[in-house]
Amino acid sequence: MPVFISDYSSLLTREYQTPNEEDVLYIQNFADTDLIRMQIKTDISISLFVKDLSTNIDSEITPVVFPLDQQYNINDYSFTKPIGCYELKIANSGGVVLFSKWFNVVGDECLKNTVKIRYSHSRNEHDTVFINPQTKENLYFDIRFKGGFLYRENEYKTEDESFRDQNYAAHLMSSFSYFSKTLTIGDSNGVPDWAGWKLASIFSRTDVRVDSVSVKKSEGAEIEKIDIGEYYPMRIFKIPIELDNLHEQAIEIPTITIYTSDKGEIYTSDKGEIYIQDRIL
Repeated sequence: MPVFISDYSSLLTREYQTPNEEDVLYIQNFADTDLIRMQIKTDISISLFVKDLSTNIDSEITPVVFPLDQQYNINDYSFTKPIGCYELKIANSGGVVLFSKWFNVVGDECLKNTVKIRYSHSRNEHDTVFINPQTKENLYFDIRFKGGFLYRENEYKTEDESFRDQNYAAHLMSSFSYFSKTLTIGDSNGVPDWAGWKLASIFSRTDVRVDSVSVKKSEGAEIEKIDIGEYYPMRIFKIPIELDNLHEQAIEIPTITIYTSDKGEIYTSDKGEIYIQDRIL
């Protein structure tokens, strides 16, 4: 029986390019404090190993097993790793590798212009355990992308209740001000197309934090997908979000600043504009 990896797991697990597209390797980066979590639905005995590619030493990650029903269990694996290059492998009891994925754990210099998204949910669903049934505590997943926020994409709004009297004079009964920020995911190299599905899944959860700031997707907002090249398999994604407690907390989210060459990459000017091949978005 095959294993089923939760779509909410920290590592991207699906194919992201077709044979007629440019061959591009995408490797995810994490910080050494990021919690990498993989949840696997299975009815067979499996093991999860993380190999340090500099030493070729495998370390097995011990799961917490949550019974799902009479047939399946959810194996919950969570771990952090020091700076280095790694390969995650899932194998059956016979040692046959069912899935493998490379990832990097990088230092502060390589973490510039990245955002960490941490997420959980108010209940368990989609064959994913978000709340530990024994402790009743939330289980959190971390994922990290190149990206950030542009000031020029902030939207400032008010929700008003008003009326006009018999002289047609306007009267304001109440008003609430708020603003939304647009989260941009992807730098000059983009991110795999499936990252769009990952973002849609994440922002449908009840507890989402971008660099420790609690946020929600703006009401009715759609995820915008921007192509970088016709046969280039990577994309840029944008999603409008709002802070949960707009008037109660400081905003400590960095604005994206990506300075590269003029060979078709993305960079930001001091006015916050993004250019792709000399075309202003």
